[in-house]
Amino acid sequence: MTCSEIVTLIINGVVAVSAAFGATAAWLGVNTWRKQLVGKSEYELARRLLKSAFEIERLIRRIRLIARIESDAELLSKLDEVGTECDVAFLEGRVLWGEDFFSLKKPLVDCVKRLRLSIRVIDGIRAGKVPKVRANEHEPIAHGVAENNTDVFFQEVRSAVEPLEEYLKKYLRH
Repeated sequence: MTCSEIVTLIINGVVAVSAAFGATAAWLGVNTWRKQLVGKSEYELARRLLKSAFEIERLIRRIRLIARIESDAELLSKLDEVGTECDVAFLEGRVLWGEDFFSLKKPLVDCVKRLRLSIRVIDGIRAGKVPKVRANEHEPIAHGVAENNTDVFFQEVRSAVEPLEEYLKKYLRH
């Protein structure tokens, strides 16, 4: 083997090793970028979901305070709007995190449904369309009034939000 053949062989070897290092670096870079993209998506979704859940909780509290006097269609409409945003985010969460996550939605949705029903019943009682006997069942939900001064329904609302909050915390840490 001549000196020029040896030099050519060394140059070809260096080029091959450089290409392999370049390909490895590119692969690692793309992998890191993909993980960062997924992490950012999960973070943003978790933030949106938690914000929506806290907003629903806040609206429930406000609606119940106002419902003592009259029902407030504007707040109920806002609750529907935030609920729709939350539904969309939950569907996205179902895609990313699966059915176990999606099941966390039901307790909060049930609380909202019970509140709406109770407000309708109380409005019906005020209008004389529903017997007052039904008030005992719906007053604590619509207004937070209970015999022993505890707000059992709002405790249920908090209990519906807490598991969601706990689940999403891991995606909000950075």
